[in-house]
Amino acid sequence: MNYRNKKILESARDETCIVCGSRYGVVWAHSNEICHGKGRGIKAHDLLGLYLCFDHHQWYDGDAPREKKKEFFREHYPACMVRLCEKGVLK
Repeated sequence: MNYRNKKILESARDETCIVCGSRYGVVWAHSNEICHGKGRGIKAHDLLGLYLCFDHHQWYDGDAPREKKKEFFREHYPACMVRLCEKGVLK
């Protein structure tokens, strides 16, 4: 069973997009990588996600090439972990 943490998901309510800074429709967007626990109808572990606005979430979950998505996730993931720690969500 994948790790779940309601505090992580709820922390997106007052966040900005990690990519563009928008506040429009920001959610905790789970990783799309199988090695992160993603499966058919199963989200990756809650710990493995990004703060993304509606537009960037659409791109990430859409038809972009898999390698670009992997690079995108790896580029932005560290900053999201820092935010979670700064907010006290992760201790």
